[in-house]
Amino acid sequence: MCIIIVKSKDKKVSQSVLRASSLINPHGLGIIWLDTNEVKYHKSKEWSVLDTDRPYIAHFRYATKGKINRDNTHPFECGNNSNELLMHNGTLVGYGSHDLCDSKQLASELGHRPRHQ
Repeated sequence: MCIIIVKSKDKKVSQSVLRASSLINPHGLGIIWLDTNEVKYHKSKEWSVLDTDRPYIAHFRYATKGKINRDNTHPFECGNNSNELLMHNGTLVGYGSHDLCDSKQLASELGHRPRHQ
């Protein structure tokens, strides 16, 4: 199953945890840098980018649905809402396909729903 790491500015994530996360989840690494709100995508083996003092939320992907590619690497914008991002662990029944990640389909649908729903 995927791994999500939430790291605050004053904490450190050990290299052994980052390395293990990348080995167990080799299908992509998505990062939201919390000090700039910038989103970046990497290969899982590029985990050393997370060995930093900067705060972030990182998602190491283990593909269960959808192709292994950049387009299916979390986080996903919720529809056209570029300020709303989704990361998810696990498999969503009834979502996704051979090509499309289940979480990406969910993010797209959430982006088109009124927020009160």
